[in-house]
Parts: sequence; structure tokens; C-alpha cells
Amino acid sequence: MKVITSEKLIKSLGPIFSRYGYPETLKTDNGSNFVAAEFESYLETCGISHRTTTPLWPQANGEVERQNRSLLKALKIAQVEKKDWRSELNHFLMAYRSTPHSKTGVSPAELMFNRKIRTKLPELSGVRENVLVSDRDAEMKQKSKDYSDFKRYARDNEIGLGDKVLVRQEKQNKLLPPYNPEPFEVVDKYHTQVTVQSPQGVRYRRNASRLKKYIEEDTPYQDSNDDNCQSESNWQ
Repeated sequence: MKVITSEKLIKSLGPIFSRYGYPETLKTDNGSNFVAAEFESYLETCGISHRTTTPLWPQANGEVERQNRSLLKALKIAQVEKKDWRSELNHFLMAYRSTPHSKTGVSPAELMFNRKIRTKLPELSGVRENVLVSDRDAEMKQKSKDYSDFKRYARDNEIGLGDKVLVRQEKQNKLLPPYNPEPFEVVDKYHTQVTVQSPQGVRYRRNASRLKKYIEEDTPYQDSNDDNCQSESNWQ
């Protein structure tokens, strides 16, 4: 689509839903066409729960970003070899959808249709063991997460509802501090996605890694002798 508006999206999703049915959840970014009232109303009518990714956190939609990278690579190869990119894209999608995935152990097409799709490659006939694909997928994803957390020295965040936090701001110049000095209040939290509210009542969604717990300064200590001295001075 050259112009991606809410109306165009709804018209494009209609044939897909009529062919495969309505999904339980649809995850998108925070583009204006996705958060428009018209699009939200359409999903609500279809009984689809709409989830948006955390702003300024591309990792929240990492699976899609990784797939787009593979698609762009296939298109670039077709461009270099001066081939029809539409035909080459179909070949790429056929290969991807019929190849067993490393995390699930089965191909995307088999997960979708509960059967293997026929390709030009010869296959050995046989019955596949009935494995719990969802368990295998969850196990592999957890291993990937553990490895990523280890490489990034990730730690469990201790931010909770009602806490005061500082929000990391985009660095526009060298003099700008890394965090907004104005404290925000945590009003909602879903895993690592945190919703904070400014003193003016404006709400933002950020990943927990972009927040830092705000520690209020203690009230200056006042010695009780100071009060006694003040009382004595009043009597003089």
C-alpha cells in the first residue's frame, strides 16, 4: 500500500480475516493509523484484542523486525540479479513457510494448517511424533531470553505501582541530562512495560530499562538543641 490509512488497513485485513478467521490478539506499533478510533472500533467489532508495542523500544516487536530484515535481503538480491522481485518474494515465502523452525521444530505452514504443504523438494513419508510445539517454543524463547539478559547484564527491576521514577530522555545535545529531572509516577505495569504519569497528568509508556527509581531527598536534620536555643532566645 502506498498510503497506509486506517481505512486502507481495514480493507486489506478484511480478505485475510475471511480466509483465516479472526485472531485473538493483533499487535502493532503506535502509528497514528493503528491507534485511530476507526481502526480500534473495527477491531473491537471483530472481537480482536489490540496490543501496541512499547514506544522507543524496538525489541518489543523484535520478531517482526527480524522477519522484515530477511524480506528486505531477498528483495535486494532480486534487485542485484535483475529478477522480478514479486516472483522472488513468492519463492522466498514458500521456502520460509515450508522449512521447520528452529524453535518450534515444525514449519510455519504446518502450524497454521496442521499439515505440511507440498513443495518441489522430495520428502520422506512418515508420521511425525506428536510433540508439544508450544512447550518447545516457550523453552527455546526462554533460552534466548536468558542468553540475551546475560549478555546485556540485565537485572530484575524493582519498580512498582506508585513509585516515583525518572524517565530517560532522547539526547538532543551534550548538555542535556540523560534523565528528565522531573519525577513521574508509575500508574500501571505489565511485565517490563511501564506506564508513568507526569505531574501535569500526561501518561507515557516506556520499557522499564528506560526508567530509574527516584529517591527523594531526606528532610534536613534539625538538632533538638536548636529548638532549645531558639526558645531561650525568645525569652531574652
